[in-house]
Amino acid sequence: MGDILLQFPVELIESILENKGLSLCDLCNVAATCTKLKALIEDSQKLWKVKFQQLYPRLENIYKKSGLNNTVNWKNECKTRMLLGKHVDIELNKLINKCYMKDELAHHDYKPFMNIVHNHRVGAWLIIDHLMNLIHSELRYLNLTTKYYAEKVLRFIRQLVLTDEWQQLKLLPLKEQTLEKGAVIVAQWCQPTIDVTHENISKALDEIADIVVKEISAMTNGEHPILKVPPEKLKLWASYNIIDNQWSKTDNKIVVEAVSNILFKQMNFHGSQEFYYYPENSFINKVLEEKRGIPITLSILYESITRRLGIKCEAVSFPGHFLLRWRGNYRSCDNLVSEYSYIDVFNGGRLFSKSSCPRFENIFPSKCPMSDVFKYGPATIEEVVQRMAHNLEVANRQRTSMVGRNDRLKSVLELLHMLNPSELNSLLQLTRFYMYMNMEIIHPLQKIQNLLQITGIDRRGHGQAHHMLTELHDYQMRIEEDFQNYKMNVKNRGENCTVKYYIGMVMHHRLYNYKCVIYGWDLECKESDDWMTQMGVQNLQRKNKQPFYLVLVNDGSQRYAAEDNLRICKENCFIEHHLVGRYFDQFCGTHYVPNKIKASEYPDDIPLINMTYAII
Repeated sequence: MGDILLQFPVELIESILENKGLSLCDLCNVAATCTKLKALIEDSQKLWKVKFQQLYPRLENIYKKSGLNNTVNWKNECKTRMLLGKHVDIELNKLINKCYMKDELAHHDYKPFMNIVHNHRVGAWLIIDHLMNLIHSELRYLNLTTKYYAEKVLRFIRQLVLTDEWQQLKLLPLKEQTLEKGAVIVAQWCQPTIDVTHENISKALDEIADIVVKEISAMTNGEHPILKVPPEKLKLWASYNIIDNQWSKTDNKIVVEAVSNILFKQMNFHGSQEFYYYPENSFINKVLEEKRGIPITLSILYESITRRLGIKCEAVSFPGHFLLRWRGNYRSCDNLVSEYSYIDVFNGGRLFSKSSCPRFENIFPSKCPMSDVFKYGPATIEEVVQRMAHNLEVANRQRTSMVGRNDRLKSVLELLHMLNPSELNSLLQLTRFYMYMNMEIIHPLQKIQNLLQITGIDRRGHGQAHHMLTELHDYQMRIEEDFQNYKMNVKNRGENCTVKYYIGMVMHHRLYNYKCVIYGWDLECKESDDWMTQMGVQNLQRKNKQPFYLVLVNDGSQRYAAEDNLRICKENCFIEHHLVGRYFDQFCGTHYVPNKIKASEYPDDIPLINMTYAII
């Protein structure tokens, strides 16, 4: 094979080896056929760069933005990425064995991954890429436990990256602090397993702006000055906050009308009344996909489009509503208030001024904010992002869906703390939630101590602060003691065991009609008398003297169900529950296979479930 290949020009050989069907292993095999091919392959930076980009496409922009594209040895980079992936897998397995008893991981549990981050210039992104590949593997029903911990590590690493990006964004000149950049950070923070990039969001906004330009051309018979603007200038407006509108008052208004027409009439972007408190309405990528949002995200969308077309709109964060304001010419010496118009994007882009404010009750249920127009200037990117975070907190507290609810709320509280690291109340709120989740709090506890030392406390507050710290220290000591003294309660069935079902079985509840998977059981009900009364246990045929099962339900909840109420599910059903991977490693269509630790907790269940489903 080597002799045949060497008859071709070097460029053609490289082109053949660049084929997507050839893996790194294939390259090594080809290199082993002869010394000349080995030298060609090892020395070809172009070939290794192509292979790296084929294998790890999401890293291409990362290397480009980091200035590494033309400086790295791509063969070594391929090797580094592969070795790092193996290292991450080893550390994930350690987490599985070490943290099974924990409801949530503590800050120090992530230390091995932080070490990897610090050992490479783009180490965080290499880890993110590997974890994303694990989580989104085509083998959806396999390696569930690894994916469960991979998602937790991914969320943590993304937060490290985004905290740094947020600090860098705040240090940029104001003209570079565009609202869409802040919206992307919020979307990335709250959706760590989705590839949300500023490049993709910007591209989607560019495409909408292009559609608006065509609309403007049709409206003006090709006479609007925007049609003569070179692409380089339009690209500049997409990247920076402009200080003034670029056209005459008449031409400015045409652009605004065209944007409203395209967004709200032709593309059907709209305010989400029925689903107002869905967290997705606060994510710019979801707003672009679903074409629905809340005032703040629709305002960011509208401002981003108009800015690309030479129109300056400013975000105004009224207490009861979020609007955009716009005026014909920002450099005018005329009366500012009379020239400002307000755009209500939540209601189809309705345009009004102070004198023509409709005072609709559904928009302004109390005092019309237009009467206090002087009070509210344009909102900064920090104010906008903080309001988005507060909206998400409300949305996650009010939304009834239990699927991943605690993870979402935890993420939002961490976002609020990241945005206000020196704000004690947000840190305390996060710490209380950690306590609610039965998590270690040593890291936030240290932060609280530091904040109290920095801010100082007067005599009146000294006792309260001392009491608070004592309470937190006691909690942390208790948690550490529980973890140290933890012993697995092994459930053996014995000869006379009356438990009918096994862990991993997918069940159907005959009364409440939900589907679930069993992850534990008791020989009889272990709950209190009050709980049994509330749940009507005494109305059951065997009352509380029957096995009760711990189950993960497909609505995201965890329940305790009596054996009388459970039936084996007759259809294949994957349970969409965020804790499935904590206990099970594989879904086989009919049942779940427990991971090693869960299997050691219920050793007698494993041969029984294997025999049951082998018969079925």
